Amino acid sequence: MLKAYKAETVVLIGGFTDICILYTAVDAHQRDFYLNVVTDVVMGSSLQAHDDALEMIRYLQRDSLVTSDDTMQWLASLEDVAVAVAE
Repeated sequence: MLKAYKAETVVLIGGFTDICILYTAVDAHQRDFYLNVVTDVVMGSSLQAHDDALEMIRYLQRDSLVTSDDTMQWLASLEDVAVAVAE
């Protein structure tokens, strides 16, 4: 579905960094998507599990760990591009 819409990046937020976020990140990486894991809005089943999962994700894609501020700026830049193209 994401490829049909020409998506290139998957933004991951939510609970259980060491389960849902990690496995979704691996699947997305294997399907050649860029990853943005918004680190200040995810949590793990424990601090150690959370930190380990983020480290594994960083290993997959070096620049994949971002903050919510980074994400909002990125989304705003996409909106600016869409407006410019429409004009």
